[in-house]
Amino acid sequence: MEDMNLSQYLAIVNHGSNDYINNYLLSGLYSSSFLYDPKTYADILIQQYKTIRKDPIERATILQSLHYLGLRKFLLAGVGPLGCIPNQISRGLFPSGVCVDRLRSLVDELNTQYSGSSIFVYGNTYAALMQIIQNPIAYGRKCP
Repeated sequence: MEDMNLSQYLAIVNHGSNDYINNYLLSGLYSSSFLYDPKTYADILIQQYKTIRKDPIERATILQSLHYLGLRKFLLAGVGPLGCIPNQISRGLFPSGVCVDRLRSLVDELNTQYSGSSIFVYGNTYAALMQIIQNPIAYGRKCP
């Protein structure tokens, strides 16, 4: 089989959605929301990007493993910032309009670490989805 040049492809990495929903917002099943405030919990999830794993490549983080395999273009897709999730707003757990967003700083850090050889981009998926919800006709939704 011919070797593939993975550097031409874009890797989309989406991490944390189920962590927020399952481990933080379901307080009856998990204690996370009692143990951590939203900012601390976001920091814990960001650390998962940096955590050393044993697979698939010995002693490498998830992103280092993908980089080692030849990928050079990364989109780190953000989840809805915790303070902006309707569950948190409705429960009054976060001041209105204040959101927790730690992924941007990680992207800056990674671009510095891999300067010249790779590019990391932050994707604000929360804002993109809100635009579609607030103006569906502009995105192809037809009225019945």
